[in-house]
This record gives sequence, structure tokens and C-alpha cells, in this order.
Amino acid sequence: MTSPTLLIRDLDVIKNVLIKDFEYFEDRVKDVTQARNGIPSNRKDFIDLILEAKNQGNILETKEGDNVETTIKCVKLTNEVIAAQAFIFYTAGYETNATTAAYMLYELAMNPQIQEKLIAEVDEVLNRHDGKISYELISELPYMEKVLNETLRKYPVIDIQRRAKANYNIPGTNITIEKGTNIVVPTLGISYDEKYYPNPTNFDPERFSPESESKRHSCAFIPFGIGPRYCIGMMFARIQSRVFLMKLLSNFRVETSKNTQTTITFNPGRVVTAPKDGIYLNLIPRKSQYDAKNK
Repeated sequence: MTSPTLLIRDLDVIKNVLIKDFEYFEDRVKDVTQARNGIPSNRKDFIDLILEAKNQGNILETKEGDNVETTIKCVKLTNEVIAAQAFIFYTAGYETNATTAAYMLYELAMNPQIQEKLIAEVDEVLNRHDGKISYELISELPYMEKVLNETLRKYPVIDIQRRAKANYNIPGTNITIEKGTNIVVPTLGISYDEKYYPNPTNFDPERFSPESESKRHSCAFIPFGIGPRYCIGMMFARIQSRVFLMKLLSNFRVETSKNTQTTITFNPGRVVTAPKDGIYLNLIPRKSQYDAKNK
């Protein structure tokens, strides 16, 4: 979770640039916390986590400097600070998800046979559920799961950053990572390592079949990190991506255009792994099997 201290420092900037959007989040946080009487419910969602932290009183934050750790008191979690947390959670998820969705549609356009198989799955699932998208329905899309994972494998949107909490000797070497060292895990390098992914430039969702996954190291696929500090927005990202794909592919298919490039070059000036020259595709209207059945 993003540090409350960081959010307070940037709070004025956020409110000056997007004051109406921020006020919307303030109002929603106030409504939800009042509805729950300031007490965590059994939903175990974002607001519940925040309310649990708020009810603990002041947030203690550990800062490091000159190899010395000090624990200081942080501000209380007011509704304004909670709204800032929600704002960052929401906006950070959209930039990364939008970029991933663009890569996914590009690969579907470049691989029509994969797109047709995915469309068939979407139509079949929607048909069984009378066209109604629900949380339970999302778990019935195994091929979409593979397509999404292969997109994240080929186009990881961001590297993983960590700080060593203790000295660590890398097994089989004389290299020691010293306590306090900032570490960047190159997810793109791992994703293109032929030791784990033969022909890594090929887009192949079957890399994520249960059989194939069981043969790989658990850290060979970490688009959201791993362990207790994995991305807090992982489920949000996965659900959002599935809903988007279901909505789009139930009404359209994607095709390459005259401006579609055969290869994608990454933009080194972006925080996320974004395409340098954009992605151009054609959206072609279609009728799903569900629509045809109910005409």
C-alpha cells in the first residue's frame, strides 16, 4: 500500500490538478465509512483494510537513513487521507491496465486463431449466463486467463523494486547483496529467458496451461510481484481486464490496419512499458452467438 506520508505530501498537487475527481473520492469514502459506522465489515475489501488501520490509531512508519532505522509517528487516517489512498489505487490501476489491454488486443489482431478461440469462449459463457456478467462468471474463462497471462509475460508493464532487509549471498556466487540495497528485478528479462519460455517472442497462451506452469519456477512469472508484498491491486486488475475483454469481444473483433506495425518498440521515456509509436487496430462489429440466439 502506498505510504500515507507520501500521499499527504502530494495531496495539494492532486487536489489542484484534479480537484473534482478527488472530491468525488472523498464523498464516496465518506458515504461508505458512514454506512459501515466506521467499523470493518466482512467484505474484506479496500475500505475494510483502511478502517482496520484507522482504528489502530496513529500509523507507525519506519524510515531509513545512514544505515539507521527509526520509527516515527505518522498522521491519523482521516477521510481525506483515505480518499487519497483510494484515488492512487484507482488511477494507478487504469494506466497499467489500459496499456496491458492495448498489448492484448494487438496480439489478438496479429493472431486471429487465438482471437477466434477466445471469442468462442466468451460467447459460450455469456450464453450460459443469459448475457449477464457477474463475479462468479469471471472464473469460468480459463482460456482468457491464459491469454491475459501470456500478454503479461510478453509485455510486463513494470519492473519489480525491493530493498534488501538483510545481507544476502546469492547462492553459487561470491556476490552479496548488502542490507539497504535497492534491487530492481527485470521482469522483461525473465519473460524472455528461453530457459523458461522457448521462442519467447511468440505469443502462445498455452504456456500457461496447468501442465506447462507446473514445470516452471514459481518466480518465472511475476508481473504482480510475489510473496507478502505482491501488488495490492492484482485482483482489481485481473477482474477489470476480464470484464473489459468480455464487453468488447462480445460486440467486436479486432483486426490489423494499414498502420499496424509488425513489431512493437518500447518507449524508454515512460514509467510503464508502453509502445513507442502507439498501437493502431481496426474494430469490426460482430454479433455474438448469444445475441443471435436471443433475436
